[in-house]
Amino acid sequence: MYNLIFLHNKCLKIKLCAQNSYHILIAFNSMDTNDKLSVLFKKYLGYVNTATNAAVGVEYPVLANPNLLTKYFCAQPVPAVAPSGSNLQEVEAPARVEKKFTGKGEYRHIAYYQNATLIRYSGSAYYFSSDPAANILSHTIPPNYDRSGSYAINVYNDGNLLSGQFYNFDRDAGMITLYTTPGTLTVSFWRYEGIFGIGATGPTGEIGYTGPTGPQGYQGPTGNTGTVGYQGSQGPQGVQGPQSAQGTQGNQGTQGPLGPQGTQGSQGVQGSEGSQGAQGSQGVDGFQGAQGQQGPQGLDGFQGAQGYQGPQGLDGSQGPQAYQGPQGAPG
Repeated sequence: MYNLIFLHNKCLKIKLCAQNSYHILIAFNSMDTNDKLSVLFKKYLGYVNTATNAAVGVEYPVLANPNLLTKYFCAQPVPAVAPSGSNLQEVEAPARVEKKFTGKGEYRHIAYYQNATLIRYSGSAYYFSSDPAANILSHTIPPNYDRSGSYAINVYNDGNLLSGQFYNFDRDAGMITLYTTPGTLTVSFWRYEGIFGIGATGPTGEIGYTGPTGPQGYQGPTGNTGTVGYQGSQGPQGVQGPQSAQGTQGNQGTQGPLGPQGTQGSQGVQGSEGSQGAQGSQGVDGFQGAQGQQGPQGLDGFQGAQGYQGPQGLDGSQGPQAYQGPQGAPG
């Protein structure tokens, strides 16, 4: 015989034995509907969900809204794929972190924390530090930033890798809440540790070495010259048209007779030259009269309209050419 008791949304299965002893089987479920609604509701109000049955007013007092303030904008780029291989360098890790790696060059602000051991805040909620400035769980890069999974987040409970249904990672507040039996919690993740703020200037990346100049390739052989095409044949010469016949020359008319020359008349007698009279005395100059006023200029008449040009008459037909008469005999 079994009795079921629900304690903090967890099912306790109790078996009643014949000796009146009890065998308690604890079965922790994954996130149920109430857990998910509590996460969404508290997140909407700006709180982290450390326990489903905990009221908003007693939750962990940290702003859990998405980091949309200007001072939280990432001013340096995050590569589409996480750095790996020769693009990673191991650096000194903080306490309770197994190893820490950072990218090289322009991605020195991208860090990877391997197996960071968390401390319990309360119940099933964990963080790395009670000091928000030292809590490295904030500003983590989401695992779906690269669909191929290079930014994967791995959460281990007592060394066992957990699937996403057994925990909620609030990357804004830097808090992980478990929905299974809590134990020693470690996590491996990627974190942005660059400059924040709109308009902020990040550090200048290292300049890479200039690669050696490759050898010059061989020059290919010159191609053969193509053959000259055949010259087309010359077309036949057109037929010359017939020459028109020349008309006959007309006869020249007779020359009229020359009239007789008249006689020249006699020259008349020249008359005698008369004597020159005496010159009279010059009279007194009269007064010059006043000059009259100039009359007004008359108005210009209107220019008459130009008449229409009559149509040009049809050209008359050309008359026949007269025959030239025969040339007269010389005198």
